[in-house]
Amino acid sequence: MSQALCFNDVQFKIISRNGQPWITARQLSQALGYAREDSVLKIYERNKEEFSSMMSATVKMTVGLTEVVARIFSMRGCHLVGILSRTPVAKAFRRWVLDVLDRLAAEERAALPPSAATLVPPKPYCTNTEVIPLNVAINDWCKRAGIVRIKALERIRHQFGLNRVFPWPKEKLDEAIAWVRAQSPAPSGHAHLPVSKTDLCTLPVQASHLPKLHTLFKDIQRAAECLALSENWTHLAVRFELGDAAAPAAKHAVDMHVNAAWYALGLARSSLLAAVAVGKPALA
Repeated sequence: MSQALCFNDVQFKIISRNGQPWITARQLSQALGYAREDSVLKIYERNKEEFSSMMSATVKMTVGLTEVVARIFSMRGCHLVGILSRTPVAKAFRRWVLDVLDRLAAEERAALPPSAATLVPPKPYCTNTEVIPLNVAINDWCKRAGIVRIKALERIRHQFGLNRVFPWPKEKLDEAIAWVRAQSPAPSGHAHLPVSKTDLCTLPVQASHLPKLHTLFKDIQRAAECLALSENWTHLAVRFELGDAAAPAAKHAVDMHVNAAWYALGLARSSLLAAVAVGKPALA
């Protein structure tokens, strides 16, 4: 790739490592619009565990007559810095880095000998069905950690060195699911029952170690009883309020939504009653 890179008015002085362009932290601070030249260094120090050796490194540079140690970032490292940055130009900078990465990948493919290019098989990707477990793990991670999905996807992409998360390569699916699940913080302050997938024989054994179990199942039972009352009356009340004055199309739409809500309440009550049924032997 041409070693001349420019973002907005910042002309980068590229440091080449293994044929790839790297940029100093000072230049990144300028490109991202920070007033202080050490701003990117501070971002790195706060989040250094997210940067691999392929994303950030230190090199010795001569400034004037003095040799100094400078921190530099690869294009992938620059993109992660852009994600962690909150300046007005950070979003545009991230798009610019992705364009640079795409150009680098295209140049690498073009540089392959014809024989080598024909021998590289395309990577098989997961179907929409196959990738469901990964999506479930990502959603759980976002919910538990309180992060937005786009941030989670960016971290996954950086972790596995991909330009995009979907479609996902089949060969990395199991590894990705395990990694995402490891990022999801476990709920604190709760005991977990080692219940097997085939039976619930461990529940009575473990019940004695959970002093609040009686209260928990009482709460579940009360919730089930409340749903039993509301399940049959909610849809009637809504339809009564709607009356006959509504347009047929509006009435039909409301009926569909009310039926769906009624069905969901029934499922919720069934699940709660199942939990109570499981809990009774444990509390005996």
